[in-house]
Amino acid sequence: HVDAGRVESIIGAYEPAFAWASPGQILQAECIRWALDRGLDYDFRIGDERYKARWTFGDAVELRTFALVTSRWGRLYLALSRLGVCD
Repeated sequence: HVDAGRVESIIGAYEPAFAWASPGQILQAECIRWALDRGLDYDFRIGDERYKARWTFGDAVELRTFALVTSRWGRLYLALSRLGVCD
């Protein structure tokens, strides 16, 4: 998503052995470059996924996540997420 003040992140996927050269990482780099060239912030969106630390050089903010589940599937997903099975 692009608006007047920022670009919101994409989600990339890769093979861990080739993470440094994955299409997702290359696309991420180009999106960040595009945003910064235009004076926009690049918003990685919520979540503390490990790949974000490589781009932020350790400059992070504290965040909190709240979940409100309204179905059995939601409760299952939340339980599995807390166990680290789902991300």
